[in-house]
Amino acid sequence: MRKTLLLLLLFVTTAVMAASVKVVAKYKKGDYCVYQVTLTSTTSAAMGQQMNQSYVGEIRYDVTDVRPDGYTIETKILKWDKMNPVEGQNGEESIENLTDDITMMSQKMLEGQSVILKTDLEGKIVQFANFDEIKSVISTFADELIEKLFAQGGEAMVGVLNKEKMKQMIIDEVREDKMLESMGSNYFGFYGKTIATGMMEEEPLGGLKYKTTYLVPSASNAEGYTIKATSVSSMTKEDLKDLLLKQMEKMLPADQMDMMRENIDTVLDSGTIKMDGSRQASYEFLNSGWLKASETTMKVNMMGAETTTVSKTTIKECSWK
Repeated sequence: MRKTLLLLLLFVTTAVMAASVKVVAKYKKGDYCVYQVTLTSTTSAAMGQQMNQSYVGEIRYDVTDVRPDGYTIETKILKWDKMNPVEGQNGEESIENLTDDITMMSQKMLEGQSVILKTDLEGKIVQFANFDEIKSVISTFADELIEKLFAQGGEAMVGVLNKEKMKQMIIDEVREDKMLESMGSNYFGFYGKTIATGMMEEEPLGGLKYKTTYLVPSASNAEGYTIKATSVSSMTKEDLKDLLLKQMEKMLPADQMDMMRENIDTVLDSGTIKMDGSRQASYEFLNSGWLKASETTMKVNMMGAETTTVSKTTIKECSWK
């Protein structure tokens, strides 16, 4: 009986150990990897309207230095292209055209621009070494984006929104701490962490709060390991209220904001404004810490419009092949 209990304890202990893994970078100076990224997004509105957007791009990562306290990595978007350009009716610019153009502009704004990342010894990103340069590029993008929005919206935009406030709203989001947080919402957030089957954590994704549960299907093998993540939004009414008021405060005049604060509870209780989402993700890592492949499917329901975004990343070229 005692022998049976010991064997059972050994089995359970082994199973638990096999269901966890620590993600650690083991880069070498001169290592590089070029990834192909595909992004497909489908939005379905309550009225039956549907819009599809698909993009393909290439991103390169070079380990330029191995420091005593971590790694220096240069990353660059080599290209980013549409797979299925949106066509307007009768050659006129439609809202689909505008949305597609804005999405394309935001994806291409850093195309060809070096982004220098500094990590700790385990690969966790701790700093954007050329942050001021990146912020300048994004500031220029903000000017171009706002001009396009106002050109499309005409007098209606001028009467409601303020150009300077809109630009400041975009610039306010370009803080190093927010960019680091954003990087942590994809596979970069795993470095330095021990991920175990059944482990749960809360994380921000696209402005919403999510609760994520992890699964490690198998132990590390000769090539690498896999981590799967399932996320569901966990926004309370107060979370949603706070999110909406903060965003509107950046754009609306003071008198309109006062009116919004007075009526926000009534609007939320009516169910008119609803935001929720879910995500399924799978990440394959090599034992060296490099990402081998990933696939993420994210669904967001925002005020009656459901958007499904599928992102896939695979290695196109690397220094060890």
